[in-house]
Amino acid sequence: MSRSAALGSALLSCVVLVLATRDLRPPSPAPIDAPSTEFAADRAFEHVLRIAAKPHPMGSVEHGRVRESIVEAFRRLGLEVTQDEGVVTRRPIQAGDGAHVACVTNVVARLRGSGSTGRDVVLAAHYDSVPTGPGAGDDAAAVAALIEVARALREGPPLANDVVFLITDGEEVGLYGAKLAVADPAFLARTALVLNFEARGHRGPVVMFQTFGAVEPWVDALAQVDDPVAYSLAADVYAQMPNDTDLSVFGRAGLPGMNFAFIGGHSHYHTPLDSPDELDRGSLQHHGQYALSLARHFGAADLAASGIGAKRVDDEQVYFSLWRVALVHWPAAWASPIAYGVLGLAVLTLVLAIARRRTCLGSFTLDVLAIAVALVVPAGLTWFEMERGSDGAHEFATAARIYAPERILLASVLASLAIVVLIVRWRTRGVLPLAVGMVFSVAGVVVAARQPAGSVLSFVAFPIVVIELARVLHSAQAATRAPSVFGRLGIALGAAVVVGVVVPLAVLLPSAIGPHTNPLGAALVVLAALATLRTWGELVVPRPTLIAVGLGVAALAVSVPTLLAPFDAQWPEPVESIRASVESTENGWSATVVDDRNEGDSRRVVVKMVPPLGCWRSSVTLQRSDDAGWLPIARAAVLGFDARNIERLWLDAPPAAGFEVEVLVPVGLEFSVIANGFVPTTGTRHPLIRAHPIDRFAKPNDPDGLDVRTVFKF
Repeated sequence: MSRSAALGSALLSCVVLVLATRDLRPPSPAPIDAPSTEFAADRAFEHVLRIAAKPHPMGSVEHGRVRESIVEAFRRLGLEVTQDEGVVTRRPIQAGDGAHVACVTNVVARLRGSGSTGRDVVLAAHYDSVPTGPGAGDDAAAVAALIEVARALREGPPLANDVVFLITDGEEVGLYGAKLAVADPAFLARTALVLNFEARGHRGPVVMFQTFGAVEPWVDALAQVDDPVAYSLAADVYAQMPNDTDLSVFGRAGLPGMNFAFIGGHSHYHTPLDSPDELDRGSLQHHGQYALSLARHFGAADLAASGIGAKRVDDEQVYFSLWRVALVHWPAAWASPIAYGVLGLAVLTLVLAIARRRTCLGSFTLDVLAIAVALVVPAGLTWFEMERGSDGAHEFATAARIYAPERILLASVLASLAIVVLIVRWRTRGVLPLAVGMVFSVAGVVVAARQPAGSVLSFVAFPIVVIELARVLHSAQAATRAPSVFGRLGIALGAAVVVGVVVPLAVLLPSAIGPHTNPLGAALVVLAALATLRTWGELVVPRPTLIAVGLGVAALAVSVPTLLAPFDAQWPEPVESIRASVESTENGWSATVVDDRNEGDSRRVVVKMVPPLGCWRSSVTLQRSDDAGWLPIARAAVLGFDARNIERLWLDAPPAAGFEVEVLVPVGLEFSVIANGFVPTTGTRHPLIRAHPIDRFAKPNDPDGLDVRTVFKF
């Protein structure tokens, strides 16, 4: 190969990699002086700083401050703002059971349209955080993005439909705010669709990962958005997971919608590291681009004619983004025909290759064996994961598993690629790319039979098979020549398609599901490399041995420091929470008798209970003084909500003004009201809670705090 050809191939390789991995990078954040009608992450970030200054779980003082700042921000923009307050039950209450309820307050900001038909476009995010972190990513970034979107919409021409910004409460505890919203018949009647914005990390592109209702309108809308990242395969995977967001509540109530989230940096999720300093403003920008573009699209649309509504079988779509430029999609009904068609084309190509003596069954068997050898590293990782997870006794590189799963994936990919390069050198006369195409084709058929979205694997196989078919159709002499300029461009385009689909899936799926799927990601990259490197041949692998050694050294350079890294200030260790128990009425619970009278043989006592300041979760029970067991609560009244004849009252975010408990006992029977409450102290100082060292913090969803218990005897 000439020097100019080698340089051109190297440049072409770089272009392919940059283009093909765009889905892994969020867009650049727009500056604070960006045009007023555009979304600017730097403007939105000012709201993140206010919202995520401290942890703000339900019931905390900080929670109220955050809510008021959100209300004020929307009011300054001229929107109609209301605060919907109510009590939500975790499950239906039956006589004799315990009642688990929560006091929630949603913020609802309405931007009036010029020709509304009474159907609203709802953009949703939640403003509460967990007690263990300030929630800059989850979900202050989304709330801040929606405030900035409201500002940008006000600066532009008026939309036809009303756009409602629903900032829900209590998502982290039990999706309470969404449940309060769907309990309102007027909300259900007016809402045409819900776009929900979430996060499970602090960086990365925003992925549309879940839909409710008819899919085709969502695909059509996303195709018009800048930098779309969406995979129907992700939606199928998410549907099998036990996770829920507010959109789950909206969807189960019959409302169509889409779910968006960035998922990079899962190590920061629900921890003190989820702070404004750690938030990727590019992810914030991506949130805003989706929200603003879709708000304008649906805000100006004829919602009755848009196709938005219940899911229809013939409306299902297979879709995925390519290079963050296009959204490729086709009807799900085509999935099996496409999968079988590509497999048939691969078989035909193999038959022609054998007939034209480009290969034989023995040589093709060696190609398949080469693929198996290339998958040794991913297979070894799978075995290691299974062995480690079988008894939990072999903790290895825990810090790296938590904080650097992408580096572990990169190291395994580099080690695998070293083997791949040597295999490519070994199998110069085979049809190795065709064998890889066959693997993808067979996998596409198998997966598509269960999940139509699996036909994306057939899409990956298609350019591989087509390029190999073109080679086979040439004479043996022509097939061994260096490709022409147009041939190189065609090969580069095919490689860009293969890498552009496979690499984002290989990285995003482990981020979404967990690092235990890193071997799957590595295997996908290995297959893509086997196909593209062998297809390019001498274009990109001029000195395979040297390249293989370099890849092996790079794998060691990445893996050794990562796997040996200890927990430190940068990578703190999640440990058991620090809690203190307090049994006192001082700065704890208070009880005031509202009513105490005899009614025949019964005594009716009504007690107003006031929780400790900042109480997150609480419970109230009644105990007989004669040790004969527990008493039922005749009635519990919380903000106008009554629960009757219950064994126990569990109350999340009890109102600071208190609530009433009514007791009905025989005259002369003494009893006690036992109140328990938990006050988180993450992000604050308390004399009874010692601070964690800088290299440790409480495990996610296991906050530090005070267990406050008070017994009132009557």
